[in-house]
Amino acid sequence: MYQELIKVLLVEDNPGDAFLIQESLKKRHKMNFKVTVVERLTDAFSCLEQNRFDIILLDLFLPDSQGLDTFTDILSKANHLPIVVLTGLNDEKMAIQAVRLGAQDYLKKELAIGELLIYSLCYAIERKRTQEELEQQKIQLEITNAELEKRTKQLESLNHELEAFSYTVSHDLRSPLLSIDGFSFFLEKECGEQLSPQGISYIKRIRKAVKRMDKLIENLLELSRVQQNEICITPVDLSHLIRGIAEELSQQDSRRKVEFKIKPNLRVKGDKQLLKIALGNLMSNAWKYTAKQKVTQIEFGILFGNRTPVNSHSKEGSSTSENLSSPPRISPIYFVQDNGVGFDMSQADKLFRPFQRLDSSGEFPGTGIGLATVQRIIHRHQGTIWAESVKGQGATFYFTLNLDSE
Repeated sequence: MYQELIKVLLVEDNPGDAFLIQESLKKRHKMNFKVTVVERLTDAFSCLEQNRFDIILLDLFLPDSQGLDTFTDILSKANHLPIVVLTGLNDEKMAIQAVRLGAQDYLKKELAIGELLIYSLCYAIERKRTQEELEQQKIQLEITNAELEKRTKQLESLNHELEAFSYTVSHDLRSPLLSIDGFSFFLEKECGEQLSPQGISYIKRIRKAVKRMDKLIENLLELSRVQQNEICITPVDLSHLIRGIAEELSQQDSRRKVEFKIKPNLRVKGDKQLLKIALGNLMSNAWKYTAKQKVTQIEFGILFGNRTPVNSHSKEGSSTSENLSSPPRISPIYFVQDNGVGFDMSQADKLFRPFQRLDSSGEFPGTGIGLATVQRIIHRHQGTIWAESVKGQGATFYFTLNLDSE
């Protein structure tokens, strides 16, 4: 077990006991001990100051010190060393007390010979090393936890400041925007006859840009509120929410041929308002990107089993399945599926990033914030969201909600 030289400080005033112990530690094939013997506690202190030792064998009753005082005094000078207490027939209770105070072990003198002595010394050294390693790990863990807690608080504070800033800026931007929209309207209405067709075109473009900017601000405010507002958990009928959203979408364009397939009675526990926003964004996306289909098909349903996400988002800012946790296999997986234009899966990492849009041509209107809002809502419900698609063959958005389902 030990190949190095083990230096033992033996504090024992009985020459006979000291001799037997030294003889027991000699001529060991696998062990190499060097024993220094002293009879007084003061001599032990001097040796500890001048030499390095690996372990102390200590008799509690010495000419200049008696009982537990002997142990506590030497512990104060050598608490970094393992100490094995030597005891006589009537001192076992005191030896046990010494172990409780920090001694690694105790041995009765009549048994402090041969293999038992060797085992006791090796065990004491190993135990002391283990204790020190564990203590060091504990200290390091406490430092790490303290640093982690500090950084977490800093990030929380920064996030709150960022959310407040986003809300304030978005809110304050609306005031001058409304002025631009209002004056543009009155300019077109009251001075339209005096303007050239090009001038009228300019005003219409201004008002169109204002409306797009207003929509962008509205989305930013929604994104900010999602993170700021307290979550209110109640039973929620997702199927009922989807049917209401589907009716609203159908009323926007009654000329479109649309087939909605909605799984009934899908109930969960969550924040009803937040889940309505999330489902509204997912359904609006499906409605938007199926606009050119002869017959629009949108389905809301549920899956069970071991479906592996191709692209999942369990943490904001991440996008690849390699560094994201998959949705729990025992959780139901909800989905919104459409037969629209779909998207290229190589660009899927952009889906849930604010202001990132896969359609760069401007063919489909949008601000690039809707799916980022959906992701935040799903995260607040301890869930995961990801998407799968084939270009030109539609898209499917999957999500889990890991609050208790009903």
